[in-house]
Amino acid sequence: MKKTLLLCLILAAVVGGCNKDEKAYKKILGDWKLKSYSVNGIDSLSSYKDSLGVNYNFLYDDYQERNVCPILGYRNDGSQKSLVWYWDMNDEGKVLQITHSEGTIGVGPIGQGKTPIFEIVKLDQDLILKTIYNSKTYIIGLQ
Repeated sequence: MKKTLLLCLILAAVVGGCNKDEKAYKKILGDWKLKSYSVNGIDSLSSYKDSLGVNYNFLYDDYQERNVCPILGYRNDGSQKSLVWYWDMNDEGKVLQITHSEGTIGVGPIGQGKTPIFEIVKLDQDLILKTIYNSKTYIIGLQ
């Protein structure tokens, strides 16, 4: 009896954890637009826009069989630069891991060859990401 109860508790914990991952994963999929970008608490959105566009599209690419996020749009100078993130979610949907990135050089933790790990601070109508990169705290707000 005790073994059956223990097995049921373990199964419930595993299923419950998977459910949180799945819910967070479904929430992050789609189009987002950058609304805020700060470095050590200082608004740096204009500096960000000097390097990259503000449109993020989190999706699953059936052809590549992995999660991708193209970052597109016009920079402050009117030119378009693109960057693509390859990403995974971990820790019950609390962490966004960039596993590979390619494209333009970018800014801060966002750019070619950079693989930051973001804490997902908020995920509902807004997506707030936080990371520490080169001893600086970056907070990115998407809507």
